[in-house]
Amino acid sequence: LWQRTGIARSDLPSTIWQVQTMAGYLMDSIDIAPWLTISGGVRFDAFDFQLRSNSPTTGLQTSNYNYHDILWSYNAGIVLKPVHNGMVYAAWATGADINGGESDVGTNCGYGGLCSATVNGEVIFQGQPERSNNVEIGTKWEFFEDRLLLTAALFQNTKSNLFEGGANSYLATGSLNSGKLRVRGIELGL
Repeated sequence: LWQRTGIARSDLPSTIWQVQTMAGYLMDSIDIAPWLTISGGVRFDAFDFQLRSNSPTTGLQTSNYNYHDILWSYNAGIVLKPVHNGMVYAAWATGADINGGESDVGTNCGYGGLCSATVNGEVIFQGQPERSNNVEIGTKWEFFEDRLLLTAALFQNTKSNLFEGGANSYLATGSLNSGKLRVRGIELGL
């Protein structure tokens, strides 16, 4: 009933990509007093992204894309515990997403692929990483011998350098890295 089919690699692949990454972080929390804790950290993400596009008929290279960078992110927080069953906190963090986060779509900018402009197979412009900045202020309270937890938080997430295409968002034309997105909200928990 079941028929097994094989999967064969093309002799003339249209796209060959490779990504090498290395990341690390340092973070620490310090109890200044029984009612006060501070924390902070830093993270790096280093990457080397290589994409080769080849002609599907001849196999000859049509474009060569090398993208490498080190992205830095940071975080900090403070926790105040005025009573044994309650706390108030504030937190801040940053982050980044590389241009080309969806490597399986090659240079298809509309689906999260590499956003770049090429002339005669050489990259003359490439999109920059999208950046995020997150802030949260909240509180947590425990009642009835730790059987009930009430939480509330205000947050704002801001993302900049968003990819925005022009008339054709699938090509690296128009206004790359010009978008900005902000989400503000409140979260309540019981």
